[in-house]
Amino acid sequence: MTPVDEGPLPFAEVAVNTGQPARRGFTYAVPPGLDPRPGQAVFVPFGPRVLQGIVLARTGASPVAEVRAIAAVADPEAVLDGEHLELARWLSDTYLAPLWDCIAVSLPQGYGQKAVTMVSPVEIPPLLPVYPEDQRILRHIAEHGRVTLESLREAVGNVTVPRLERLQRDGHLTVVQGLARPAGRPRFERRVALARTAEEARAEALAMREKSPRSVAARVLALLAEHGDVALAETREAGAAPGHLAGLERDGWLRQYEARVERGPLAGMRFDARPPLVLTLEQQAAADTIAADGGAWLLHGVTGSGKTEVYLDLVQRTLDAGKSAIVLVPEISLTPQAIRRYGERFGETLAVFHSGLGTGELYDQWYAVKSGKARLVLGSRSALFAPATPLGLVVMDEEHEWTYKQESPQPRYHARETAAELCRLTGATLVLGSATPDVVTYHDLRKSARSGGSSSRDGCRRAMTARRARAGCRASPWWTCASS
Repeated sequence: MTPVDEGPLPFAEVAVNTGQPARRGFTYAVPPGLDPRPGQAVFVPFGPRVLQGIVLARTGASPVAEVRAIAAVADPEAVLDGEHLELARWLSDTYLAPLWDCIAVSLPQGYGQKAVTMVSPVEIPPLLPVYPEDQRILRHIAEHGRVTLESLREAVGNVTVPRLERLQRDGHLTVVQGLARPAGRPRFERRVALARTAEEARAEALAMREKSPRSVAARVLALLAEHGDVALAETREAGAAPGHLAGLERDGWLRQYEARVERGPLAGMRFDARPPLVLTLEQQAAADTIAADGGAWLLHGVTGSGKTEVYLDLVQRTLDAGKSAIVLVPEISLTPQAIRRYGERFGETLAVFHSGLGTGELYDQWYAVKSGKARLVLGSRSALFAPATPLGLVVMDEEHEWTYKQESPQPRYHARETAAELCRLTGATLVLGSATPDVVTYHDLRKSARSGGSSSRDGCRRAMTARRARAGCRASPWWTCASS
């Protein structure tokens, strides 16, 4: 180990997006002027390339004598908190998955930047080389210009990096290593807002029409007087050209600006507020028991017994306590009906995650949760990794469904085990609900009953039963529940 020579914590452990199945971080020196925090995105040198990474921890010593320095901080704010960093390590250790893949599931959709090799022609190339393979490469880039290595391979067959480096030394082309543009980015639109009162705008529009009945500026002012703030495209529909808007802006009638567009499955949806239903005695007993004691629970009730109303009640209590909640449902159940049911109770603070959403929609939903604008997350298994903080509740409806198992790509995790670990890390309450519990859950329940596990309250014993996990199994990925 290299000891600390100067300054506190001069090293950082970084998970690097290498594209290789590495299950550990890499140590980098923190150069003067940089202070990356755990969870922050950075750019680091890796071989001949500069790659994206996430800081896992700051350390006071390095396991090797010579280390390279972090090149730059990629994002001023940390994208992951300590609990999600620990969850990524747990995923990697439990499922033997690459560490970066376990980090990536908690990042905003499209945030990761892969390394890319760009091949470009030179302005005055020398004579064509002798080898036919080299000639095909040069003809392709001469015709298409700057291309990626992947597209070059698709066009001319297998192209190795050493071959490109030899052609570069001979002056035939240039090779540059870089990072691909992130697929997930915020979307902005140009907007136009009225800078004076609506009455003044209407009066000015009337005066303009008296001078010129077909005045475009008058139409724009009338539009703004009615709506106050419109998209630039709406002024174009009114016939406005950039010159018209520039003139009105110069005279102080309007201002132009860019605004972020929120994309998501709830855009344009309107929910009618619905008051909570009065719970039955069994529902109330189950909700009160779970809310009072916390920990991990199996909510066992036949179809139609009202488990969803218990979930809704627990979510309401969690939000009232200033915490966030995650509700997981099988992918097949994530229908507009399910979204509407939760939206009618928690519409303004609801975010939705599932595989049918586009990259931009998932990106915006992630940031809505990260900013605290949305504190209830509804979705399939991937919604478990949303940055809901502080997390107070995780509900896993129909916990027996096979769709909670991730098959591809890495990490190949089970959402039930992962939810248990996340709740252990955050101290959140976990509720597993099912009319037909998973055979593992049910077996462990019976096993706990035979061994004298703790029982739930008498009020939870009929069609709906809340069964609590043994205290000792809270840290375990497998759920052992007591009988009622």
